[in-house]
Amino acid sequence: VRATLDGLKPQAVVLGGWDVHACWAALRWARRRGVPLVACVESSQQSGLRRGVISSTIRHRFLSACSAAIVPGAAAEAFVRQLAPAIPCYHALNSVDSPDLRAIAEPPPQGAAVFIGELSQRKGVDLILAAAPHILQLFPRLIIAGDGPMRSDVTALAARLPGMEYAGFVEGPEKTQLFEQAAVVLIPSRRDCGPMVASEALVALRPIVAGPGVGALPDLQRVAGDAVSAMPAATPVDLVDAARRAKGRAVPLGLRAALGSDAAAAAMAAAVRAVAPAKGSVS
Repeated sequence: VRATLDGLKPQAVVLGGWDVHACWAALRWARRRGVPLVACVESSQQSGLRRGVISSTIRHRFLSACSAAIVPGAAAEAFVRQLAPAIPCYHALNSVDSPDLRAIAEPPPQGAAVFIGELSQRKGVDLILAAAPHILQLFPRLIIAGDGPMRSDVTALAARLPGMEYAGFVEGPEKTQLFEQAAVVLIPSRRDCGPMVASEALVALRPIVAGPGVGALPDLQRVAGDAVSAMPAATPVDLVDAARRAKGRAVPLGLRAALGSDAAAAAMAAAVRAVAPAKGSVS
């Protein structure tokens, strides 16, 4: 890290996270040379496990070295301000750089309920399995894609429940095909800072169901309105109710631009311009 930064001679450094060793190495390099730092923070108070004195002290030390922060929205900003009250924050939701998703038509009338992600309790897959028979009363198919510790539970239920399918781990064209088949995308997470699949679904014009642990939920609701259906609690009943509300909701077409890479780049550039000298490269 030091050798790379010595070669680049940046006028500002953007740090991707306080849990990455390379970011701490870059932080030490920048502080020794008086180079301003910008932190990218996705976490919120509700979206993580470690919120004790030691972890908060580490995060406070990290943010105290930074001159600004880039956050996905209000929940992350509130968490940052608990640790560094005076730090300027710039908002940028997760961006999606996928022409294929932007080319998808509106959801089919008989589309499926779809989950794409880690097969774990953290992501709420156990809630989907418990609610599966009821979800299949709302949608003709329930498709689960991904891998993780609950894979055997998913495949076992898919083998005996008509209408439920396990698609395995998907990426690229296969993932796009799943979004094409979706009427709604399920994200019933218990802990999830800013799930990329939420932005991907909205860019694909698919309404989403968001669990209480989705840290970016208030910001997703702000930009997408009732196309984001929130679960009040992490229960199968709340999942089914939220899926029922989400069914048939229209996603604003403007989100395809709002969640694009240009919007995220503009927010990052604004943060860097605010802290960096007028000349020089930015890393």
